[in-house]
Amino acid sequence: PAHKKSHTMSVTDDATMMDASEKEGLQHHSSPSSSSLPSTEVFNYVVTAHKPTAVSYSCVGHFTHLERQNLIVARSNRIEIYLLTEEGLEPVLETTVYGRIAMLKLCEGRKNGDRENIPGRLVVVTEDRYSLAVLSYDAATNTLRTVSSGDVSDLTGRPVEHGMLGDIDRNARVIALHIYDGLIKFIPFDENGNLLQAFNANLNELKVLDFVFLPSTSSSTSGIAIDASEYGNNNNNNNMSSQ
Repeated sequence: PAHKKSHTMSVTDDATMMDASEKEGLQHHSSPSSSSLPSTEVFNYVVTAHKPTAVSYSCVGHFTHLERQNLIVARSNRIEIYLLTEEGLEPVLETTVYGRIAMLKLCEGRKNGDRENIPGRLVVVTEDRYSLAVLSYDAATNTLRTVSSGDVSDLTGRPVEHGMLGDIDRNARVIALHIYDGLIKFIPFDENGNLLQAFNANLNELKVLDFVFLPSTSSSTSGIAIDASEYGNNNNNNNMSSQ
């Protein structure tokens, strides 16, 4: 035990022989403010996200009320609904959708005689995922409710260069979409807004500028505006009928 004690003392004596300047250097390197230690500072990045202001699409009609008209505006991924009053525009609701809006169309609500009134339907298509949704207004919660939805993309096809085009026939029976060159997709739906089996129709013209459903009582007929520069001075008219 005595020998072990003297050995311990000799180690202690060697440690005490350290020069004072070396001790100061050691304390300096072991300081918490040394750059070798990981920093504990936390930085906060604060920004203000402004709502989109540019109007992409708009439509006017009976949606939230059967007697009063609405103005519906799409701004990027936001939908704003206003009520037209004598004093001006009265905000009704504002909401967002998942994806940039590529088409916004309104099927107006209407009275159906002695039967139950048909509520307004809002058809929205996004260009990011080619998703389609039929929306209705819930007056109890002042929100939009999804009646039905689906994927309108195809496995093959080249997307149109001028952007997606779409319309709804005047009898509110079918939705038509021009998403890919040489094709028009027809999507029937019932009075409740439920989407039925979709089908494609071939289109010879590749440079379609716009198309719209023409007023008709017997069938849904669409008029198509095309870029006729490649046809010279010859007029080229095209119409398509969907029974």
